[in-house]
Amino acid sequence: MKIFITLGTTPFDGLIQYCDENIDHSKYTIKAQISNQALYHAKHFESFEYTNDIQGYYDWADVVISHAGAGSFYKLMEHKKKVIFVPNVTLKDNHQDDLCRYAEMNNFAFVLNDYANLNVLLEKMISYEFSIYQKEENKIAEYIIGLINEEIRIRE
Repeated sequence: MKIFITLGTTPFDGLIQYCDENIDHSKYTIKAQISNQALYHAKHFESFEYTNDIQGYYDWADVVISHAGAGSFYKLMEHKKKVIFVPNVTLKDNHQDDLCRYAEMNNFAFVLNDYANLNVLLEKMISYEFSIYQKEENKIAEYIIGLINEEIRIRE
């Protein structure tokens, strides 16, 4: 199985290091796009900071492990890839958590909140069938606005 890891522009060293040290590299072929600010660089698979051909890597991969930034999220959902989203909890807001909840709730992707579950999710990916994401105007925005409104009500 071919795995592409994409992390966007924000460093996500913990995830890359975990993948480097804990995925069976004899079983999977892995390539990763990392931040140009990353401190950790993989020793067991190819990694690079930027590409003009991210779509080519999406096409190449059987599975994508991705941060849950909005741009990557929408692109991968529309591309109908098998995805494991990993919310980057080091960010100031929780939009990645919100997008992950939406994906999980609708069976569009797996969400990895605990790195220790990664190998289990990769094994499940082989035969798992996700629901197909249908691009609908404002559905995700409406969901996130609902979460924000609920949080405001709780604080009041």
